[in-house]
Amino acid sequence: MKRKLIAALLLFALILCESINGQDVIPAAVFGDHMVIQQGINPSVWGTAKPGAHITVSFAGFVTSGIADHHGKWMIKMPVLSAGGPHTMKICSTDTIIFRDVMVGEVWLASGQ
Repeated sequence: MKRKLIAALLLFALILCESINGQDVIPAAVFGDHMVIQQGINPSVWGTAKPGAHITVSFAGFVTSGIADHHGKWMIKMPVLSAGGPHTMKICSTDTIIFRDVMVGEVWLASGQ
């Protein structure tokens, strides 16, 4: 019984690792659904991919693209954005990642005691 459970867990872990490693383009962890992107600047979208991969970012009616460097790192500058939304951001290579309900506006960071 324990051997079957261990074998099933190992198989599950192997499948999980394959699905994570099989993803061609991985945006940085700061990107996700319901995010706000700063208006009035050229914001960047970045992450990792297979070296040499062609990445395209579609957002708010603009399409920009770039290529991952030999370390697999990529960064794409978008045009200056005006406040608005909600938008959908698509990051495409051989696979596609979609972030929904993305707004463009003022982004403030604050701290206190």
